[in-house]
Amino acid sequence: MDEKKEAIVEAVALKIKELRQTHHFTQEEVSRQLGFTKSAYSKIERGLTVPTVVLLQRLADIFDESILYFFLDEKPKARKDKETETQKQRIQALEAELIRQEKEFKGSLKMHTRVSEKLYSMQQENNKHFATLQKEIDELRLQLQALQTA
Repeated sequence: MDEKKEAIVEAVALKIKELRQTHHFTQEEVSRQLGFTKSAYSKIERGLTVPTVVLLQRLADIFDESILYFFLDEKPKARKDKETETQKQRIQALEAELIRQEKEFKGSLKMHTRVSEKLYSMQQENNKHFATLQKEIDELRLQLQALQTA
């Protein structure tokens, strides 16, 4: 193999290894997904076996990259970035749920406040009515005592 091809194979092999490590996969895990032995996969990472375009596409799929990644000067998409994005989405969903629950709570609180105010108002009316009745009873008792002593 000439030097130019050798350099390309080494660069692709390095990118494959870099992707695997970025995604925290072992050689065993990747080789299993490809249906290879660990030693066959290891030869690809070490540049001893030239990967086919089909194999590069399968690797790109495993690592959620474009096949062009192997030939361009790009950094791999970090698994952490995807985890961070998933976490951001989860946080947004939780924040939305929290806002919904807060609105529901405020609505319930307003309703509870109105009910409490109504109950307080009714209690005040009942107290006034009770006081009026108590006054009438006291007056009737006085009249009854007056009649009994007369």
